[in-house]
Amino acid sequence: KALILTPSSISGLLTQNTQDKAFVGFANEPDSKYFIHVNALYTKVSDLENIVVAPGPVLLKDVATVFRGKAIQGKSDSGNIAVINISNITETGIDYKSLDLMEDEERKVARYALDEDDVLVTSRGTTIKTAVFEAQNRTCIPSANINVIRPKKGMRGAFLKLFLESPVGLKMLKGLQRGTTVVNINYKDLEDLEVPYPPLAEQDALIDEYNEGLKFYTETLAAAETAWKGVQASIQSRLY
Repeated sequence: KALILTPSSISGLLTQNTQDKAFVGFANEPDSKYFIHVNALYTKVSDLENIVVAPGPVLLKDVATVFRGKAIQGKSDSGNIAVINISNITETGIDYKSLDLMEDEERKVARYALDEDDVLVTSRGTTIKTAVFEAQNRTCIPSANINVIRPKKGMRGAFLKLFLESPVGLKMLKGLQRGTTVVNINYKDLEDLEVPYPPLAEQDALIDEYNEGLKFYTETLAAAETAWKGVQASIQSRLY
């Protein structure tokens, strides 16, 4: 049965519900050409042509790869591999000075080795923490209680973190939690999260604004703590 399709009818369909069905490009099959939307079932993202950044969310698996950290059998005071645990993720980032160490061959942990701009999301516990990894002078890997999101070209890890720790992002993450006594997030479930995908210029502007605010916050907090310690010392010196 023939379908009556004209350029105008296709154009009309493509412009309908643009907020939910943002056009992102074309994909060619042997006998067909597909018009791809962000909510399309077509999964061969590498085959897309004429990619454009469009309004509307995209699936996380289309703009990043997701994997789970490594199960660690023990820790040591020395070693060539640093392990990031949930406790190392703080409000202002990762506490690299307190990382556990382990000894192992680099090739055996290569699949877990973290890259610059990887996003870490805790997978265990009711409190969800996120952080962006910064390159270190030694190999660092995440523990099994952490899921890793590695952004692809066109997506900044720092932007993903900002979204995931927003009220909307946290609500989405909490919706993925499973279990009753001990809740956890399966890394496979993260792949189907819908995330915003603005142009890099917009991502970078938000990241810069956040970093400037964070710098001011940490410097102000440090100055306040120093001043408070001075007040305490002055009072204590006059008590006796």
